[in-house]
Amino acid sequence: MAARGSRRGEAGSAASRGIGTKVMICVLAALMAASLLVPSLASIFSSASSSDAAPSEGAASAAAGQGTVAAVDATYEDAVAELEADLEESPDDLATLLNLGDACSAWAYNASEAATTDDELAHASELYGRAAGYYERYLALKDSDAVVVSHATALFGQGDAEGAIAELEQRAQGEGADYPPLFVTLGLLYETVGDAGRAEEAYSRAAELDPDDEYGARTTAEERLSALSGGASAG
Repeated sequence: MAARGSRRGEAGSAASRGIGTKVMICVLAALMAASLLVPSLASIFSSASSSDAAPSEGAASAAAGQGTVAAVDATYEDAVAELEADLEESPDDLATLLNLGDACSAWAYNASEAATTDDELAHASELYGRAAGYYERYLALKDSDAVVVSHATALFGQGDAEGAIAELEQRAQGEGADYPPLFVTLGLLYETVGDAGRAEEAYSRAAELDPDDEYGARTTAEERLSALSGGASAG
């Protein structure tokens, strides 16, 4: 994952992607919002609520509703700063690293939703980079399928769809081969970039791995398969 560090903080590159990146993020968010999300994905597309220091769901929604990046920043800045201060005291604290990754991911998503300029989109991209960095630090200390999924989703938020998909594909061949949310996420990413065939394969695998809907993956997968089938029929 260290090799991906060069992708983070590239504000100029993020700005050049501009509205196209925002559209991709919004499409993915809309797909996820269409069903009950598995916990490992929810942090990207809702407020960060995994820590007392993180903004509440109501506060994050209110900030997004105000429609400005400045309002979103005001909601998250202090909470993230408190978590970062905690991390300075305990650099290897897994809970703090995870909370920071989730909080920065939620901040980034809400900022991207409110963004109206390339500079604001670049700011959201930088926030996704911060989230990815915290997830990477977590993974350097402890392996986790769920955190790998969150890291890949943060990469996607930066506009690095190729890197996000490659990471999940690699994981699917190893430790994450039996983790249903990974395949749901792969399906959503494939679908967002227009690869319906591979999306269907990933969704089918997710449903197969989660027959009792323990993760909510089967429900999500079946809904997306139905939507894809309906779209193909309409076409």
